[in-house]
Parts: sequence; structure tokens; C-alpha cells
Amino acid sequence: MSARLAERAEEIARLITGENGKPLLWARGEVTRAISTFRFAAEEARRFSATTQRLDTDPAAEGRMAYITRVPKGPVLGISPFNFPLNLAAHKIAPAIAAGTPIVLKPAPATPLSALLLGELLAETDLPAGMWSVLTVPNDRASDLVDDPRLPIVSFTGSVPVGWSINDRAPRKHVTLELGGNGAAVVLPDADLDWAAKRIGLFANYQAGQSCIAVQRVYVDRSVYEEFLPKLVENVESLVTGDPWDDKTQVGPLVSEEAAERVEAWVDEAVAAGAKVLAGGTREGAAYAPTLLADARTTPRSPARRCSARSCSSSRSTVRTRRSSGSTTPSSACRRAFSPATSTSRSARTANSTSAASSSATSRPTGPTRCRTAA
Repeated sequence: MSARLAERAEEIARLITGENGKPLLWARGEVTRAISTFRFAAEEARRFSATTQRLDTDPAAEGRMAYITRVPKGPVLGISPFNFPLNLAAHKIAPAIAAGTPIVLKPAPATPLSALLLGELLAETDLPAGMWSVLTVPNDRASDLVDDPRLPIVSFTGSVPVGWSINDRAPRKHVTLELGGNGAAVVLPDADLDWAAKRIGLFANYQAGQSCIAVQRVYVDRSVYEEFLPKLVENVESLVTGDPWDDKTQVGPLVSEEAAERVEAWVDEAVAAGAKVLAGGTREGAAYAPTLLADARTTPRSPARRCSARSCSSSRSTVRTRRSSGSTTPSSACRRAFSPATSTSRSARTANSTSAASSSATSRPTGPTRCRTAA
């Protein structure tokens, strides 16, 4: 699988861009990661040999030894999201094959093509019939799969609410969940501020804000906050947006116009509550310009990152300062910013998009971040 993915790398990268609008820059990186995912799984499969353990630590077990083997637990239901349609599908399939257990993969309805391509490549192997299946069913059919007793293992990547609802729905199954993120960056007084602003500006917005491992909170020492903020603004404004087929594009369009409208509504809500637009703040179709807000206040809607199989909008990237006295505890000396980011488009629309960030003088911590990427 790794070799075949490598042979067709450019073709597959273009498929990813074509089905969800991810710029080629990131699509190529996703293919590279998927190649590694299958290679890592193949290497790990070689380590599943049996082990032995002495039992004579207890006198009653003198002369006895335990022989321990690993066996597949049962067929897996894998539910993968739209934001990394190839690699996160590979994250479900590759470990299952390495463990020798069949898998039924349900990809996100918005991006089934990458998963189907993996199925095409798997069909070239000598895996036995029934070892894998790719079911492109709508989200409202996923509950039937979760309930199916023939699939005792469920591996889900998506939102916190949906993930825990699956766990509650199948209490007797082995459920593994990968649920969103709330990644933070810390900028200390001795940091290289130019480098930090460049990295944070890009990786708070890369994948058009659709990545749950993107920077969502930034803690900045008060002594460098005023110096750092304009550097961050400059880097957000300098992001290359537009045509995802252009090799230079860093941020592509959203997954749908509906998603862009939702981001627009959240930014408008923040502005109505007193936030100031420092950069961006405009929408064109399914695209939302890289946007920076200042003096944003916490609202019931803004702390949460919410996504679906058709759209994704990010939470706040929190920028705080800490006391110059050396205390790193968030306090009234803190400031912060947040970014309702955007998501990649399913089509190859050309437009500007990314996340919005904002800053305020409050020290109250932000709410949890959630990313719903599949049913």
C-alpha cells in the first residue's frame, strides 16, 4: 500500500484537492503522511509475536510459565472525517490490517473519493475477501452500523458530542475516540517573536482551519504582547489564499458556502459584541478572508469549534499574556485572542479563506474546543 500510494502520489493529492478544496501544498503532505501510516502499520505487524512470562514468583507456580499471544478482537467499524479524507481513513484501515482484523470504513459523505481510492488499491492486494469494505452511506445510516453486533470495535474520529454519544450507544463494544483538540502555543519573553508569529499565523489557519491539531490558543507574556500582536496581524494578512490548485496557495476555500456563512455570522456576532476587525472580515461565496479581531468577548457560541461532515468552523485561538514577575498562571494580567477558523471546500473554488482571530483584555479561560467531522 505504501509503495502504491507513493507511485500515485501526485494523482492522489489532486484527488484530495478536487474533492474538498484543500490546497495542493497540504494535499501532498497528506499523501506523504498516509504513505508513512501504512509503512508504520506494516512494521508494527512484525512485533506481534508471542511472549513468555515467568510465574514462579509465587511458590505455588514454581516451574510454570505463561505463554502470551495477541489475536484480533473482531471486525472494526471505522468512521473517518472529511478534513483529512485520505490519511485519517488510512489511520483506520492500516492498523486493522496489521492486526489481522476486517474493517468496514464509513468515510464522510462530503469526501468519499479518497477512501474509495484506498479501496481500489486494497483490491490490488492478496488480502482475503471480506477483509475490508468501504461503505459510502449517509450520516443518518451510521447508527445502524454502530449498533451492528457483528462490529464489536468502533473507531471514530470527530466531535466530542458525537463521539461520546457513540460510546454511550455501544457500552458493550470497544470504542476508540479521537475527538477534536484545543491546542495552545506559549510565547515567552525570550522567544523569537518573528518566528513565533509566522508559525502561529500559518498553523492556526493551515488546512483552512479544519485541523483539530491547529493552534487554537496562544499564551503571550505581557512584556512582549504589544510587540507580538502586530507581527501576528502581519503574518495573517500575508497568508497566500485563493486557488487551491496553485502550488503557492496556503489557505483554500471552505467546505461549503453554508460553512462560510456560519463563520461570517460568528464574526458579525463578535463585532456586534464589541470586537474590532483588524484584518479581513469579508466573505465571497464559500471563501472567508483571513480575519483578525481585537477586543472580542466570550459568547455562548464563540468558544466552541463545531464541524460536520459538510462543514467545519474553528474555535478561538486564545492569546494571553502572563505576568513579567515569572508567574505563568493566567490572571487579570492576561490578554487573549480567538479565531473562528474556516474549513476547506469540497470543490475547487478559488477564493480567500481562513480563520479569524481576536484579542481581549479578559483572563477568563476559553471553553472546550470541539470538531465534528463525521456522524
